Amino acid sequence: MKFLTFLAKEVYTCKYGTFLLNCEYEREINKLRSKSVSIWTHVNNNFKDFTNNLFDPLRTTDINLDPRDDYVSIRLWKEHFFEWLPNKNIFSMKEAPERHL
Repeated sequence: MKFLTFLAKEVYTCKYGTFLLNCEYEREINKLRSKSVSIWTHVNNNFKDFTNNLFDPLRTTDINLDPRDDYVSIRLWKEHFFEWLPNKNIFSMKEAPERHL
C-alpha cells in the first residue's frame, strides 16, 4: 500500500521527470533524463521502504488473484484521498455514512 500511495502522491509534485510532459517522446526532446531524476531511481534506492514483509515468493504459484469489478466491491482509497484531512476517521464504519453528508 505504501508504494501505491507514494506513486499517487508524487505524480503531482513535479519532483520527478518520469511524470513531466505528455509522453516519452516529449521527455526525450526536452532531455529530461539529464535535467531531472526518475522516480524509479528513488524507488530502487529505497526499495526496503516499499517491500511487502508478508510476501512469500515460494507461495506465489498458489495465489490466484481475482479482481472484483462489481460496484459493491468498490472501496474508497482512504490512504490517498483522506491524506490531508485533519480527522482521518471521519468515515468510520461504526457510524452511518448518511450522518456525514
